[in-house]
Amino acid sequence: GVTAIWVRELAEHSATRIEGTEGARGPFWSPDGSSLGYFADGQLKVADLRSGTRRTLCRARRPGGGTWSASGTIVYSPDFLSVPLHRVPAAGGPCTPLTVRAAEGLDHRRPSALPDGRRVLFSSYRTNTAMVVDLVTGETREVRTPGNEAQFSPPHWLLFRDPAGTSTVHGPIYAQRLDMETMRPVGEARVVLDRTRGVGGFFRFSATPRALVAVRPSDKPLSLLWVNRQSVVTDSVILPANAGPIVTSGNFGLSNDGRSIAFGGLGLWIHNRDRNVATRVRAESAADQGIIDPAWSPGDSLIAYGTVFRGALSLRVYHVARGTSDSLFALQWRNVRAPDWSPDGRRIAFGLSAAESVPRDEIWIYSFGDRRAVRAFESERSVTYPRWSPDGRWLAYVGSAAGASEVYLRRADGTGAELAVSTAGATYPRWSADGTRIYYRAPDGSVMSVDVRLGDAAVLSRPRVAASRPPFNMTTRDLAVSRDGETFIAYGREEPAVLTLMLDWAAALDAKQRGDAK
Repeated sequence: GVTAIWVRELAEHSATRIEGTEGARGPFWSPDGSSLGYFADGQLKVADLRSGTRRTLCRARRPGGGTWSASGTIVYSPDFLSVPLHRVPAAGGPCTPLTVRAAEGLDHRRPSALPDGRRVLFSSYRTNTAMVVDLVTGETREVRTPGNEAQFSPPHWLLFRDPAGTSTVHGPIYAQRLDMETMRPVGEARVVLDRTRGVGGFFRFSATPRALVAVRPSDKPLSLLWVNRQSVVTDSVILPANAGPIVTSGNFGLSNDGRSIAFGGLGLWIHNRDRNVATRVRAESAADQGIIDPAWSPGDSLIAYGTVFRGALSLRVYHVARGTSDSLFALQWRNVRAPDWSPDGRRIAFGLSAAESVPRDEIWIYSFGDRRAVRAFESERSVTYPRWSPDGRWLAYVGSAAGASEVYLRRADGTGAELAVSTAGATYPRWSADGTRIYYRAPDGSVMSVDVRLGDAAVLSRPRVAASRPPFNMTTRDLAVSRDGETFIAYGREEPAVLTLMLDWAAALDAKQRGDAK
C-alpha cells in the first residue's frame, strides 16, 4: 500500500524504483532531467537522481501538481481545493503565493512551465479554464475556456480536457496550437486521445514534442464488495456510470437498515439492494456539480452530503421521500467532507478543509436546533472524518500530521484529552452498532478492530486484525461495517492502470492541419 516513484526508459521493459521516495505522488522533472520534484508526507520535496539526496522545500497539505521552470523556480499547488499557486526557488528558499484566486474561481492546479522560464500555464477545474501567469510580474490572464487540466508541450501545443463537454470523469485529450507571443489559441482544437482519467490534483497525461503518455481508464466498472472476517466476498454491487470516488472521497453510504446504498459522484444515486437497481435522484444545486460522502440519517429519511466542482461548496441534505434537497451550511471556499449524523439526528459532524487563512483541516458540528455550525474542538493537527459513537458522547476521527494518519477518540463536546486508537497508521474509523468496537483500515489494507469501554473515560484495547488483507481497493479506502460487525464493505480492487504511449502525436496533428488548410 505504499507508493513510490518509479522511472522507466521508454526503450526498456522494466522500471527502476527511486529509493527514499516512499509515499510520493505527483512527480515532475527538473529541466535537465537530473532531479525530480514530488509530494510526500504533506510536503513538497526534491530528489537528486545523481547523488541520491532528498530535501524538503515547502508544506503541501493537499497538492495539485508542480512544475520546474528553466529559471530555477518551482511552481506548485499546495492545496488544490482552496489556495492559489505558490512558488519556491528549486535550490531552497521562501515558499510564497504566486497567483491570486478570483472571486469566481476556487482551484489553481496543475502548473506547466513554458520554455522561456518566465511563464507558467495552469488551470481551474471549477471554471474549466486554462490560464498563464508571469513569474516576474505576477500577471495572470486567461488562455482558453474550456481548458481544464491544461498542459504545455513544446514548441507550441496546449493540451487540455473539457469535462463539461463529456459529463463524465473520463473524456478526451484535446490539443491546439498556441501563439507563443500572445498566448492565444490558433486554429481548431483536435482530439489526440479519445479518453483518459480525470478529476484530481495531478496530471493524468504528460507530453513531449514526440511522445504522449496517458492513463487509460478501465472498461471494467467499479464494484462495492461485502467481505466476511475470513476476507471472503459474500456480495457485490456494480456502480452506476459516473458514480463513485472523486477527488479523495470514497463516495458511498450504506443505509442503517442495510437495504440501500447512496452513491455520490457526478450526481447522487440510491441503490436498492433488494431489487439491485440504482436510481439517479436530483440532489445537485448546479449543473455538473459533484456530490461527495453521502450519509444516511438515523431513520434513513435524509441523506447528508457535500458539494464540489460547481455551485457553492456546502453541506446539504436530500429528503428521500420528497425528492428535494436543502442547503445547511457553507463557509467561503472551504470544502465540506465526510458528514456523519449524531444518533439522535439533531446534529451532523463533518470535516472542513483548510484554507488560505486556516492551515489545517477541522471538524465542525452543525446543529439543526441552532441552525448553525461551529468548530468541534481545537487541534494542532489536521483532523477529519468524524464518526459519532452510538451513545452520541464521543467522536472517533482521523488526525494527520506530516503526512501520517491515525485514528483518535475524544468527547464530542471537545473536553478531555485526545486518545490514540490506532498505533501504526489508519484511515476511515467506524463504530460497531453497540459502541464496543472501533474499526478502521490499516496501511496494508487490513480491517483492524479496537475494543472500547466507554464511561466517564474511555478504555481501549490494543488493535487486532478483524479481516486480513481483504480484496479491497488500496487507493480508495472508505469503509462501512454491518450492524453485527461481521461484514465489511468497501470498493473492490481495480484493474491495473494502463499507460497508453503515443509517438509522433504532434507531427500527426501538424500534418493533418496542413492537409485541412489545403
